[in-house]
Amino acid sequence: MGDVLLKALSFVAIIAVGYVLKRIGFFKAEDAKLLSKIVIYLTLPAALIGGFETFSFSLSLLVSIVVGFVASVILLAVGFLLSRGREGTVRALYGLNLPGYNIGTFVMPFVQSFLEPAGIVVISMFDMGQALWSLGGSYAVVFGSIAGERRVRLRDIVSKLFHSAPFLTYFVMFVLSLCRVRLPAQVFSVAKIFGSGNAFLAMLMIGVMFDLRLERSEIRDVVRILGARYLLNAVFAAAVWALLPVPALVKQVLTVGLFASIPTVTTAYCEKCGCKSSVSGVLGSLSILISLALVLALLLSWS
Repeated sequence: MGDVLLKALSFVAIIAVGYVLKRIGFFKAEDAKLLSKIVIYLTLPAALIGGFETFSFSLSLLVSIVVGFVASVILLAVGFLLSRGREGTVRALYGLNLPGYNIGTFVMPFVQSFLEPAGIVVISMFDMGQALWSLGGSYAVVFGSIAGERRVRLRDIVSKLFHSAPFLTYFVMFVLSLCRVRLPAQVFSVAKIFGSGNAFLAMLMIGVMFDLRLERSEIRDVVRILGARYLLNAVFAAAVWALLPVPALVKQVLTVGLFASIPTVTTAYCEKCGCKSSVSGVLGSLSILISLALVLALLLSWS
């Protein structure tokens, strides 16, 4: 219990350090982009490769993909339902911020540091299921619904997925594992060295990105979006524990994944749909706070 609490406080401290360093001018807001590139293209793929060292295929991995996919579809549908009759930019705000999970730079460091190594593969499969939506699918549906004549094609979405370094990494590793192609032990050793810095850099990046600025007129939509998002994901998590015949580790990892914060890429998609960047930015920042509290509480309860 003490070790888990110490790690949890360390994560909070790293986020706080990143935020404070930005406030005093050591970091600039745009520095988060550099940190993001290092995490997404170097440390996170390395951590994913290291997680496959003890990989063995099981039905629970397919279940993880299905959970990520289905949860995202339901949240997208609820987003349209809650914003029906509103103007296009508001529908986009709901449709883009309800679905999607920030796995790579938020959940992965927690799974990597607090749960068993096999958990990395489980959360990667969950991410594979939901990534179709968070990395382009939701944007395609939302943009098509508010623009009508312009639609994003399926092949454009697939192309975007396979230009995502984390997605491509665990897709390749998953295929190699299914084909029983084993990488040399030295590859896993080097990957673990690179991947060991992932948790620190990801948490530091979150601190640098953190920001809270909101007008009173926008509070209602923010409360509705976050309330619906976390309430529904709590229902999904309860269903995972009650209905799925999978090991406890898989249930723990899926629960942590379902309580992930809103993906950072969502803000960019919101801007493309004409949403106010300040509102989507606040949604992302608040979701980090909420998800951080929930995930740490879960991890401490399981220790």
